[in-house]
Amino acid sequence: MNFRLAQPSDDGPIMDLFNHIPVEGSWKIRYMKSPSYLDALKLQGHQTFTLVGEKNGKIMAVVSAVYQKVWVKNLCLTVGYITDVRVYPDHRSGFALRKGIKTMEEISMQQKAHFHYATLIDDNSLTKKVFGANRPG
Repeated sequence: MNFRLAQPSDDGPIMDLFNHIPVEGSWKIRYMKSPSYLDALKLQGHQTFTLVGEKNGKIMAVVSAVYQKVWVKNLCLTVGYITDVRVYPDHRSGFALRKGIKTMEEISMQQKAHFHYATLIDDNSLTKKVFGANRPG
């Protein structure tokens, strides 16, 4: 699987992926950001990016980051929120996920964020695998 920045033409395939893969865990959540996922994402922060993982021309994975200015202990910091992680089940190999995270880290470094965070549903095995695998950071 190869990862790249999403383009406006990816909006339809991204929404198809979200419609087929709800958030896993004890809660089944689907996000409906229509008519444009990428435009709706821009409302959440001053800078955003979305990565798509493709195989044979089909989008198999999506992850986004939203950057906001926040106040922490009287300091205005840039913080990145990792959101909307979706991967088709048959493409959740460790190698593919590591490649996607490495690509995301490279792009995130350009944002000069002080830190990143994500919210997880406790029994969501995919997000625990991706974000809780004893990785530094």
